[in-house]
Amino acid sequence: MQIKDKVYWHEAFVEAIKLELDEYKDSLEFVDEYTLSEQALKVDVIVIKKKPGQKIDKNIGVIFKAHNLFEYKSETDYLSIWDYNKIIAYAFLYSAFNQVPVSEITLSFAVTTYPRDLLNIWKKSEVTLSTLQKMGFIMSKVNISQFRYW
Repeated sequence: MQIKDKVYWHEAFVEAIKLELDEYKDSLEFVDEYTLSEQALKVDVIVIKKKPGQKIDKNIGVIFKAHNLFEYKSETDYLSIWDYNKIIAYAFLYSAFNQVPVSEITLSFAVTTYPRDLLNIWKKSEVTLSTLQKMGFIMSKVNISQFRYW
């Protein structure tokens, strides 16, 4: 039995995109096989409920769903819109890689500095946000299942 050579369709796809947009090639840059991160993608903490439906009445646990992702920022760091976008992406990647519905994921941010710029962006957005305050930390849950898909 003869094994056929593997066809690398990505290269053909890239060339097809370039060909389709050829008349705009001076205005566009094409980057194929782009590596999104040189470092491992890591969530600071994930808390997973062992028993579905288990109620947690302690502090931040009241908002827990099945899978709960946390991002921590130290006193020398702040929570920027770029950090926010990154943890949203992590939640979607976590959902995809672990086959967990986004409706079963919460995101929490622990910060020691007041994230004024980010909160202003949240106020202007359609993202559902509940905020809890405890010992100077702002813990926020973002309902990612309400993001619009396109």
